[in-house]
Amino acid sequence: LEEIGPHKFASGIYHYTPSSSSALGHGGSENNGILYTQKGGFIDLAHVRDTADDTMGLFFEILANLGQAHRIDLPAELGPRYIEMASFDASSLTDEQRWSVAAHLAARLAYFKAESHEVAQWHGYASFSGWPETISAYSLEDLYSNMLGAKIVLNLIQQHKMLSEREYNQNVSLLLNASLQELGVVDKSQSKLVLAAVDGKWWNSHESIPSKFMVLQRHYDLGDVQTPHRLTPDLLGKENSNLQYLAQSPAIVLTLPASVESLELDDIAKLVLEVAP
Repeated sequence: LEEIGPHKFASGIYHYTPSSSSALGHGGSENNGILYTQKGGFIDLAHVRDTADDTMGLFFEILANLGQAHRIDLPAELGPRYIEMASFDASSLTDEQRWSVAAHLAARLAYFKAESHEVAQWHGYASFSGWPETISAYSLEDLYSNMLGAKIVLNLIQQHKMLSEREYNQNVSLLLNASLQELGVVDKSQSKLVLAAVDGKWWNSHESIPSKFMVLQRHYDLGDVQTPHRLTPDLLGKENSNLQYLAQSPAIVLTLPASVESLELDDIAKLVLEVAP
């Protein structure tokens, strides 16, 4: 876990966190990649971090405009993307209830933003012209990882443990490590063995990027309940008997509440992706 490095909000291409500012006891930069966990399958750290930061980035604007009609523009993919907040009577909510509703909305909408990215990738969106991203769309680990990031920051917001960028970075670092431990993360060498074991089943090492046929299995189940794809005894077979111990733990299913404080969250804010003609 030390190798994943301290978290940094909106880190960009490169950053370095000194040990004096790190909650992990060591300095460094974010190191992203894919790790295998016994209860959560593969976790894509970049997806976790992206949705964590999106949750934090949305929270205060949602809180400031809760109960009012308001639009939050997002980067376009295929067409305009935005969050549409509806007007409703929020006068009966206490300050803490407003905080909680805004926190849950931020997590839910950050996660839906990640879902919209998967949709856009599958239907032709590309960050760079001539480099299709269909290979990445609906990967087995993507949405589960995104939801994990949303839930990590939802937890921090509810505890008011993100009131400065330094506090946010430190607590995301700590909670990300704790979450990976709870999910039963294995070390890097074991993750490589798992990747090799599912070669030809979940992915094809004989295909090269950006061929979409490099990914053989995809996860199309959108929504606020995410079940991980994990190793099973049948998937491993006799040829991978040394990894059977990784297929024994029960899955941890992740969920995001659809209602808070008797409010249906999708009625008061929604994410819109318009497909340009």
